[in-house]
Amino acid sequence: MDFMSYKVTPGGVEKYLASRKKRGVRAFFHVRSLSDCVFEGLDFTNAVFGQCNLSGSIFRDCVFKGAVFVNTDLIFSEFLRCDFADAHLHGANFSRIRFRDVSFVFAKLLFANFW
Repeated sequence: MDFMSYKVTPGGVEKYLASRKKRGVRAFFHVRSLSDCVFEGLDFTNAVFGQCNLSGSIFRDCVFKGAVFVNTDLIFSEFLRCDFADAHLHGANFSRIRFRDVSFVFAKLLFANFW
């Protein structure tokens, strides 16, 4: 079952992530283009975003605890009231991004670009 078959709403994404967790596998988003989307109130705990394009997307009240971002483009994105506790952001591109009330407690920002 593919993530793209679900609407980007709390019910749709939560249903997808729950189906992956039942099998003991974290959610993997690899080389996906989810640019210019609006994500509200979603729990992406332990999700893996590998080489994804999330540019221009808006994330409101989302949780990324323990999530892994590898070489992910987040250019021109906006994060409002999001939690990145224990997240690993390796090579994430945060150029021209907006953060408001965002937490990065114990997050690892290796080679992340904020320029």
